[in-house]
Amino acid sequence: MQYGDDAKSRICGKNDNGTISSCYSTVSVTGNNEVGGICGLNDDGTITTSYAKGTVTGRDDAPHIGGFCGRNLSWNGSINNAYSVALVTCGDNASRVGGFCGFNHEGPIDNCYAAGLISQGINGTDIGGFC
Repeated sequence: MQYGDDAKSRICGKNDNGTISSCYSTVSVTGNNEVGGICGLNDDGTITTSYAKGTVTGRDDAPHIGGFCGRNLSWNGSINNAYSVALVTCGDNASRVGGFCGFNHEGPIDNCYAAGLISQGINGTDIGGFC
């Protein structure tokens, strides 16, 4: 089990202009911001043909929590042919929580899906089944 603060994941905390391909993660990760099953923050990186399962947890007040990726940032960051069956849990007042990606900022996400459950605390905002 991994605990921490920002950009947490079992494969990659922050993918900064890199490539992650043909990977999977059976995850149990907990954090305060940018928490994901494969990647906490995908910043101009490419992630392809990968999947995540297990449990991804955001603490109280945590933003950017996703079963696959906490945050996909910029138009150059892309995620393709991927999925998450992770259980996504978040504490009270969490925001930008998704079964696949917690927050997508202009990055393409193609041929991807999420099939895990989302469990949220009270007063959560921007909670979605996929992103």
